[in-house]
Amino acid sequence: MTPPIKNIAWNVLAFILMTVAVCIVNYILQIIIIFMDIFSRRLEESVAYVIVLWLVTGVFGSVFTTGLAEYLVKKENFTYKVSGNAILIMSVLAVIPAIVIMSKGHFMHNPKEFTLLLSNGYVWIAYFTGAGAMAAILRNLDK
Repeated sequence: MTPPIKNIAWNVLAFILMTVAVCIVNYILQIIIIFMDIFSRRLEESVAYVIVLWLVTGVFGSVFTTGLAEYLVKKENFTYKVSGNAILIMSVLAVIPAIVIMSKGHFMHNPKEFTLLLSNGYVWIAYFTGAGAMAAILRNLDK
């Protein structure tokens, strides 16, 4: 049985809202990491921290999305499979163009940049990879 378009739309809306929310928290954490690195003088290691932070942010984005989607869709009509598939498809659709744009030398592809989601290719790919990976796991929770 295919899910109603309304359920998919609620999942897409939930993913957009949760992406905005977790990105705000992530940016605050990035600022804290920058100041910690300035005081400890370990700026070279910050790149790995930021990429891992964005991967984890993507994971939390998927988890929080399913919670919000469950609330919006109403618990009796909610399935993890629909939510996971919606997040996974959006994540793949976001990563592919980012890779293409970065391969052409655009999209600020310097991982040392501390930036927002929309301005750094590595950050973009890390976030949506984390979200997609968690979505692949969430799809199987209905079983």
